[in-house]
Amino acid sequence: MVRRMLLALCAGALPLPGLALSPDDAVALVRATLENSGRAGTEVIAPTRPLPDCAGRLSVEPVGASASTVTLRCDMPAWQRALRLRGAETAIRRADTTTTESPTILAVVLARPLARDTLLTAADLTLAPVPALGPESIFVRTQDLLGRRLSRALGAGKPILARHLHPDWQVLKDMPVTILTELDGIRVAMAGQARADAAMGEPVEVVNLSSGKTVVARVVGRDIVQVALKPFAGQP
Repeated sequence: MVRRMLLALCAGALPLPGLALSPDDAVALVRATLENSGRAGTEVIAPTRPLPDCAGRLSVEPVGASASTVTLRCDMPAWQRALRLRGAETAIRRADTTTTESPTILAVVLARPLARDTLLTAADLTLAPVPALGPESIFVRTQDLLGRRLSRALGAGKPILARHLHPDWQVLKDMPVTILTELDGIRVAMAGQARADAAMGEPVEVVNLSSGKTVVARVVGRDIVQVALKPFAGQP
């Protein structure tokens, strides 16, 4: 698995459907990216928590000479994890002997104070430097936060962390959903009802309103789920 990832690094992002990443895989991927960017020898600190599956494109950013962290990012389902670089931390400690400035990373912050339950728009967000060795859950792209809702009030200039947000439910319990199925190139859409809240890429039980049956589907969009049908007997 790791070898397959490393061979694809030249593209800058890895389109690897269904990729399940172990901490060792993540470290190997980041280390190879750094080597390709002229930062060979930088030690990557393994993540301390399991990484989600990635069914879309996987990328590593940034890889500049001054970065003390890199962000491992998947676009479907959308998630990101920051990995710290031990070699970069050493360089920062040396720099601290001659300057009082703290290392920073460009992250999304609030452009103005907002109350709890506010729905975030582009006008509410901007980029600003924040401490580089902060929590793993900072956001570095404003588009990742559009349409998300704050779970607490925040002041202007405050970096937005994952714990400041309500869960990004794409499907809501007891609400209508569209159930998609596909077999042999034929796609069918049916009306359904979700039995639980669920985020992008998560499994969820839904009731097919035509048959009354409950099936397990995967969330693929806002109020849209997909069920994988098995081939008929005798088909490969």
